[in-house]
Amino acid sequence: MFQVRRSERSFCDSRFIVELTTPCLRAVLFILEHGLGDRAHCAAKHCTCYGADGPGKGADRCACHRPSHRTFELVCQASSLLRLVTFCFFHLLLNSFSISRHFPDVTQVACFDTAFHHDMPRVARLLPIPRRYEAQGVRRYGFHGLSYAFLMQELERLARAAACGRVVLAHLGSSASMAAVRDGHPLDTTMGFTPAAGLVMSTRSGDIDPGVLSYFARSERMTAPEVEHNEP
Repeated sequence: MFQVRRSERSFCDSRFIVELTTPCLRAVLFILEHGLGDRAHCAAKHCTCYGADGPGKGADRCACHRPSHRTFELVCQASSLLRLVTFCFFHLLLNSFSISRHFPDVTQVACFDTAFHHDMPRVARLLPIPRRYEAQGVRRYGFHGLSYAFLMQELERLARAAACGRVVLAHLGSSASMAAVRDGHPLDTTMGFTPAAGLVMSTRSGDIDPGVLSYFARSERMTAPEVEHNEP
């Protein structure tokens, strides 16, 4: 079993997997146990933000991958670098381990929301900060990749010539972003290091003057978590 670290706590005991699973996962496990006799046609899909940071064409990189030791290593590595979505990764690992433990015959796949944007030009990935931070993983990743991959697949099916040209995609809802694609390759996107960047959204400010955050830290004595999750 993998040892997953969050802050200073270490989780490597199977008891934690049973105790910390979400009600939704418990419902899934119950259905697999009691509701479906033939599990050969069942599969579990895990969606997460960062990951699948490998070579390949943008749309192709969003294909779902079966979790393996290498997949979990990449997930843990990304989580360690970013220190932003550890909780998300933590539950992804717990959920996958729980299903594997109880139903090892059920197929599992992992889908990564940043993969579509992997092949953006380096100039689009860079942030205007000292380059040493890039080595730490601080760069623009882009999100909503699963949505954009689907849109490009549908556009290619309905209008192949248009899909091979210059395309602007929009994912609009409570969470919103846009992406530029040319010849099927991602060029740029509005979201960046986290999904909080870019367009104004339902509960996210989008791009904001960093001086505002400094002002909050000084005048309101707000900590980083308070700035991230502050509500009016």
